[in-house]
Amino acid sequence: MPNTMEIVLLPKSRNAIKAVLEYFYTGQPFPRKDEATLEDLLQTLELASYLDINSLFVIAQSEMIRRRLVNPETLQKVRRRCQDLDASIVNKWCDDYEKANPKLFDLVSQQALAVR
Repeated sequence: MPNTMEIVLLPKSRNAIKAVLEYFYTGQPFPRKDEATLEDLLQTLELASYLDINSLFVIAQSEMIRRRLVNPETLQKVRRRCQDLDASIVNKWCDDYEKANPKLFDLVSQQALAVR
């Protein structure tokens, strides 16, 4: 059988792919703590799920929570994307965060309605 190279396009950002490579080579997917955005972490989570890298999947969830990137403005986006991935750590955190801050979420909802 001849050697053939298969090119696989990964449907994620450069930063998500970089996080996977950093994780493989150094064990640290996010070496500069302030570099990764919420979107980078969500895409890393999606890519880790796609590639079935369970330990990175857990690290990306924990990093999102540790950096406090989920807030009333981002909660629904994070929840929607993490539910599709069955990201139980972030899903539970989102539920707990919303339950612990009902007044904050009411205020954000009122402000959103006032802007419309």
